[in-house]
This record gives sequence, structure tokens and C-alpha cells, in this order.
Amino acid sequence: MHEKEAQFKILLVEDNPGDVRLVEIFLGESDLRDSDIVNHKTLGGALEALSNIAYDVILLDFNLPDSNGFETLYSVLEAYPKANVIVFTGMEDKQLGIRAVQAGAQDYLVKGDFGADFLVKTLRYAIERNRNKIRLEAAQKEANKINDRYTRVFTQSKDTICISTESGEFVDFNQATIKLFGYSQEELSNGVRIDDLYQNKEDRLILLEKLKEDGHVHDYSLKLVRKDGEVRQCIITSNLVNTEDGHVEYHSIIRDITEQKEAEELKKQQELKDKENRLKEQLLTTVSHEMRTPMNAVMGMVGLLLKTKVTGEQHDYLTSVQQSSEHLQKMINDILEHQKIQFDKIKLENDNFDLYDILTNLINIQHSTEKNVSIETIIDPAVERFVYGDQKRLNQILINLVGNAIKFTEEGKVSIAVKTLETNDKKIRLEFAVRDTGIGMPEDKLETIFEPFVRVRDKQKKFYEGIGLGLSIVKMLIEKMDGSIVVTSQLDVGSAFTFDVLLEKGQEQKTVEVKAVLPVKKPLNGGGGIKQILLVEDNRMNQIVAVKHIEGGIDHVKVDVAENGQIAIDKMQEKNYDLILMDIQMPVMDGFETTTYIRNKMPEPHASLPILAMTAHAHFLNENKYKEYDMQDCIIKPFKPEELCDKINYYLYKDDDEGEEGGGNEQQPNPSFQTY
Repeated sequence: MHEKEAQFKILLVEDNPGDVRLVEIFLGESDLRDSDIVNHKTLGGALEALSNIAYDVILLDFNLPDSNGFETLYSVLEAYPKANVIVFTGMEDKQLGIRAVQAGAQDYLVKGDFGADFLVKTLRYAIERNRNKIRLEAAQKEANKINDRYTRVFTQSKDTICISTESGEFVDFNQATIKLFGYSQEELSNGVRIDDLYQNKEDRLILLEKLKEDGHVHDYSLKLVRKDGEVRQCIITSNLVNTEDGHVEYHSIIRDITEQKEAEELKKQQELKDKENRLKEQLLTTVSHEMRTPMNAVMGMVGLLLKTKVTGEQHDYLTSVQQSSEHLQKMINDILEHQKIQFDKIKLENDNFDLYDILTNLINIQHSTEKNVSIETIIDPAVERFVYGDQKRLNQILINLVGNAIKFTEEGKVSIAVKTLETNDKKIRLEFAVRDTGIGMPEDKLETIFEPFVRVRDKQKKFYEGIGLGLSIVKMLIEKMDGSIVVTSQLDVGSAFTFDVLLEKGQEQKTVEVKAVLPVKKPLNGGGGIKQILLVEDNRMNQIVAVKHIEGGIDHVKVDVAENGQIAIDKMQEKNYDLILMDIQMPVMDGFETTTYIRNKMPEPHASLPILAMTAHAHFLNENKYKEYDMQDCIIKPFKPEELCDKINYYLYKDDDEGEEGGGNEQQPNPSFQTY
């Protein structure tokens, strides 16, 4: 090879040294002198060379030591169909050269009948023709590929693709066009015009005007009508095309977005509903907090007044205020509970429990009524005693139903019957029936009894107290426990509420004698010390109520008050405390910020002090929010004084009691002070 880059790669397949030398001389004297010429004397050698290198042209002698005649050409073209071959023939075999070209060779040369110029010209023409052929084939292949791609898009597209004339006739359309409009191929090809498919003819005129002005439109919104009269919401992208014969065509893609629009509308409506629910929830939370806070002061002050010397008349007045406050508190609780269930804020808290204990406690609580009403339970022997489920919610349902039964029964009997409806290795469905001999209800009222704010009225047109949310709450809780409830009733005879819930079979619990440690009034270190409590509360009335009840209900305690979190931290830097009562909503520095600061930035023993949250937000307790802020417990306002003192006692002496023998059996105070 020459030092310069080769012009062409030429494979010379020739066994005659004289012919080889002649070709080399001719090319060496021409402008192809820089070409790379490789000589092989056999067909086998040539085929092996072609397997490694792509040659621009092959000069092929028909007669070789290992091949003869047309078999030589066929062997090369069969192995390399795109090979650019010029064959050598003898003087007497010119006709053989023509047949070789017909068989696939680019050209032929007659030995002894060509000079240098003719050889070079033949080589150049053969190489150029071959290259043009390759380019043409590549272009054709690409064109076919593009055409195939277009055909696939046109036929397989889910969007309508159509071509129409200026007057609206369909020129071409895909299968999606037939599906969208509901017309047959024949109907669209003969008679149906695209103008007929617009619900609003003005849209068609506007679209044509835009196309004539701009040449195209993109995602233009319009409504089209199917053959069956159904209206579909669509968007169209269209181009104006001038054809070679001087006519105008419109090439259009139409997308049916009816379902998308409906989904967007539903999403929008849901977002509005969610926003409305959030506003309702926020409003209720705010209102409940603002009501609970002054209620805590009112109920606390009444409790303190009842412990002082008052006249009989004053005692009656205070008792009435206390009862009214408790009734108002229950109303607030019912409203909040109802809304929480509606907003799906209630999560079942399942645990193993003794069903008999629930029924026993229920009877004990309800027997405290002054009415002449007997209460009995009837438990089928097949009922599992130990079950797994949400004990608190089941108890809430039963208390509400039994409480209602007693409320509407002046005298007579209330019964609670329990039986098993179905069971398997793991699950058990129990049925509870609460029956009374009370005032009953007319049949036409039974359909609405579980709706919110429905209240019962007796024959004397007297409404019983309450706001009518209890049964609505009961129904929603039962449904949350995969159950249902029905009611039957007869005026002056009584009512029966029957419901079922799905529970799991529980494990038998060993009865453990619980060591009663609460309420506790125990001196510290034999009476020689005072427990220091810091109350962080910004409401003046609530400060007075809490301090009076704590210092009056627990021996050997002293309560300091801080109006906000910043003042609390300042006080803690000057004095050591044994426990902190932390209001949540305060100015300057709220309860969350203060607790976080104490836990993360203050030294021991401050950082590890028991902190009990005090808040009017009931969800803070129900959802265990206080634990997220590293608080030990939560007290909901308005609180019951004895329960407040129980919790304080527990955390003040918890470490001391755990060190005593048998301390492991001590019972932690009930964390919930709410009665539903």
C-alpha cells in the first residue's frame, strides 16, 4: 500500500501473473495509482479476503485453479450479494461477459482488449454505480420505513386521523374515526360530511377561519356529535395543505377527551369537597377549643365553690350549673366524634380483652341511675369470652345504646343479649341486642333514627335532652367494625336495637390482682419534702382552677405558674421541678416548641422531666399526638379534678413505686377522661 490513504480498495482475483502485472502497470500510470490492490490467485483466497475487508470493486477472472466459469461469479455473489464485481473474459467469450452482467456483475473486461484509460474508466463507473445503488437502496429503505411508520400510526392510532376537503367531505380516515363517530366506513366515504358532526356549527366556521389565517390550529376545543346523538368533548389539531392540483385539504387529528374532562370535573369536585371538609374540621376544632377552655374554668370554679360553705339554695344553683356544663360538654364531644368519623379520622385500636368484663362494668355504671329500671344480661354459652378488637369503641356503642334505653324507659326493664352469629378458626361475628320497655317509636320514624340531629319526642311533645348524634355515631362505629344495626319499635311497648360486629378470637387472660395505687396522697421521703410542679398555662381562670384543685387534692405539692413557654424555661433555669403541666396553645412560645426546647437543649434533670400535655383538642389524646412531641401523657380540658390529680400522682411517684415489691402490677391511670 502507498503511504497516502488508498483511493479505492481493489481485489484482483487472477492466477495469471502476466495479467496481474498488466493491471498493476495500467493503474500505476493512472490517477488511481494510490488505490490499494490486493491479488488472490484462487476463489477460496478471494472469499476469505472478502470476509475481512469490504472492497470497492472486485476484478474477477472466470477461470481459476479452484473454480471455473459462471460458478466463480455465482460463488462470490451468493456469499456477498452486494459485491461490486467486474469479470474478465477472453476474446472469444464476449457473450459470456454480457451474461455475467445479466447475472449480477457490474461490468466485464475482455483480456487483451483494454488499455489503461478504459480500465480506469470502467473501474470508476462500476464503483460510482455501486455507490449510487447503495445510496438509493438506503434511501428507499428509509422511505419504506417512514411510510410503514406512518401507516402504523394512521391505522393503529387511538386518536381520530382524517383528511377532509374544504367543503367537508372525508378523503381518508382511520379506524378510530369510525369508532369515534359511530358511522360505517361506507357512510363516512359517501355522504357524511365533517360539518355535520359539529354540535355547534359556529365552531366549524371559527376553525376554518383560523386555518385560513394561520395555516394550522392546535388543541382547539369543540363538541362533536356521534351518529347515536351522544355528544363528545374533543380537541382538534389541524393543518391546511395545498395539494398539487390546486385544491385545499385539512389534515386533522381529533382526540376524544370526554372521560378526561369528566375525571377532571370529578377531581375538581372532590378537591372542593376536601377543602370544605378541611374548613369544617378546622372550624370545629377551633370552636371546640374555644368552648372547652372557658368550660374548664366554669366547671373548675363550680367544683371549687361546691367545696366551700354555701347555702342550700346556692348549692342547688351550683349543682344546676355543673349538670348543665357536663351536658354541654357531652354535646361538644358528640359533635367532634361525629365529625371525626365522617372525616375518617378514627382508627380502630385492637387488643385482647374480656367481653364479660365490658358487660359487667356496663351494668355497674348504668345501675347508678335513680330510675326504677332493672338491667339484665343474657349471654349465650357459646359466646367467646376473650376476643380481639377495639374494646373502647365496642364499649362506647353499648354505653350509648343502653344509656338511651334507660333514658327512654321510666320503669320496667332493659336487657342486653349476646350471641354468636358465625365463627371460624380466627374470626367471630357477635350479635348484641339491647331491648327496653320504654316509650317506643312510631314505625314511620324508624328510617331516620340513625340520621344526624334526629331527636326523640314523646306523646306530650317533650324532646329528650341531647342533640341527636348518639345513634348516628353508633351506626358509623358499627359499620367501621364491619357490622350493621337495625331497630324495631312499637309505641308504648318498647324498642330493640340489634347490631353485629366482626371480631377476632382472643387469648384467655389470667386474672391478676391489681394493686390499687391511685388516687394517692403519699408524703415524699417520709413527709419531709415538697414536690414542685410547674403549670404552663396562659388563661388566668384555668390557672386558678388547676392550682386550687392540685394543691387541694394532693398532699405535699407546690404549683408555680408560667404564662407561656418562654417564662417556663426562665423559671426552670432558676429552680428544679418534678413535673410539668404543659398547655399547648399559648402566645410567645407554645407547648410544642417549649417541650422540644426542654428535651433537646436543657440539661438534666430538666430534659427528662415528666411533661403532661393540657389541651382542649380532644384529638390530641385520641390520636396519641402527645407522644409525637415526647410528652408522657395528655389531659383534656375540661378535666375532672380527681382524674387530674390521679395522673399527677402517678407520674410524681411512678419511679418510687416501680422500685417497691409488687410494683409491676400497678395500674396506669385511664388516659381518657371523655365520656361519649
